[in-house]
Amino acid sequence: MVNENIVLDYYLQLIADNQIEFLVGRESSKTAVIDCVNALKEADTIHQKIEVAKKLWKLLFETSMSFIDKDKHGYDGLFAYFDEFVDFEELIFASDSFYRDHTIHCLWVYFLGEYLYRHKEFSFFFQDMMEEYKIASSIINQFIDADLLDKEGTVAGVVESFAEQEKCQGAIRCITALAHDLGYPLKKIQKINKSISKIMPHFSIENYQEFKFNYTTSQLPFIEKFLEFISMDFAINLFKGYPRKYDVLFKRIFVFDNKTGEFTIQKEEIAKLSEDEEEALRAMVSPEIGVLKGIPKYLRYADDFEQQRHGILSAFLLAKKLWFFRTIPFSYILSDHLTMEHVDFHRVNAGITILSAIADHTSEGFQISKINTPAALLTIVDELEEFSRISRANQNRQYINQFCKTNLYAKEDWLCIDFIFDNQEIENLNPEIAFIGRCKRFLTLFDIPNLDDSVKIRLRCIGQLPANNNEYMLEISKNYAKITVNGVEQNIPGYLKSRHFYARDEFGIAD
Repeated sequence: MVNENIVLDYYLQLIADNQIEFLVGRESSKTAVIDCVNALKEADTIHQKIEVAKKLWKLLFETSMSFIDKDKHGYDGLFAYFDEFVDFEELIFASDSFYRDHTIHCLWVYFLGEYLYRHKEFSFFFQDMMEEYKIASSIINQFIDADLLDKEGTVAGVVESFAEQEKCQGAIRCITALAHDLGYPLKKIQKINKSISKIMPHFSIENYQEFKFNYTTSQLPFIEKFLEFISMDFAINLFKGYPRKYDVLFKRIFVFDNKTGEFTIQKEEIAKLSEDEEEALRAMVSPEIGVLKGIPKYLRYADDFEQQRHGILSAFLLAKKLWFFRTIPFSYILSDHLTMEHVDFHRVNAGITILSAIADHTSEGFQISKINTPAALLTIVDELEEFSRISRANQNRQYINQFCKTNLYAKEDWLCIDFIFDNQEIENLNPEIAFIGRCKRFLTLFDIPNLDDSVKIRLRCIGQLPANNNEYMLEISKNYAKITVNGVEQNIPGYLKSRHFYARDEFGIAD
């Protein structure tokens, strides 16, 4: 079983091996984090866990965020909000008997994410997040080695930005996990409003106003630019367009293996080129980073903001609180490529990656085809993290520390997820309700027709209760989805009572 101690021990070992990049060389911060992690392991009560979690959350946020950017303006305001967030959770617990902790949950999403991403057992599923940039850097270095590019100037800036981006990946994963639910209180205000509305009539009070909020017109420009910023993508262009008459020349010099993805330059062919051909070849080689404004992403985020989904609100809170997001050097001509003189690319990309990943985890329409981005990692780990979810689900004002047990393992290149329901303290616990919710979420979240071959998931909800000993299973891979109950296949739309989903044969899979 994957539990708190296994994940924390693994994280402590990562620190000891200097694998947590943002703690390397920062001995006082490292010691403080280690002490907090050990205190979290030893905490006996929920109160103790929350007090340790508050301190550890701030330590990890400060060390990881300052590793990306040294400007710490706004930390005090954000940490003050976090304290209010923790206090507000007590009110939400009182208003909703099935509300589940988010203070400690955010830490566990981070620790579990590092465990899964770095553990060799799961390396087939959780892919390298820097693969695209590493390939581009390799090709650019081949250009330089073949004397097709000068290693100084703009090209050096591009390669250096990619290297800086890679160093920041661990810090980015930490920030996205810690901050992904900061906007959650707004989601629960409506629930509290309903509770208040039930009390008021007993006092013959009919004229009262529910708490509502909206943004003023003076705030709209910031919101507009915020949405534009997080919906941006970057295209790495290695070649400029060239006349078709040079097509044969291009294929002589540059060889790309479709099976392995390997790119090589035929240096011996370069030596055979005429002066005109060599000049044309040099003109072709021009690495650039272009800016793309993703209209579908922009519309998706705009709708999330309108619907007040807590992912986009969490990202918005970070953008408002931290100076980093408002002071990154980032100026460009919309129709042109980025120049390193006006853009600090690795910090810009880090900022967009953090905010968009947080927004994506609750975004309607966000889909995963491969686990190779912080957004994909955060979203899937958020769905898997169950072992720490404190709730009051027995409805008698006592807290339940474990909703279900979790077993995560790899089997024949399948990521296997077992949620085992054996807690008899929770009244009316129904594994099938949890399973149906997971099915709807996973069948919507994963882009099944376009899944990468590395993404194969087998999820089971296993009842070990007096009233339920059933096994519910969902399998997902490319062009394939199957639901079974005790080994008997179910018609997916019929079982989930929704035409939103395809039946197995509609994916084109034969029996």
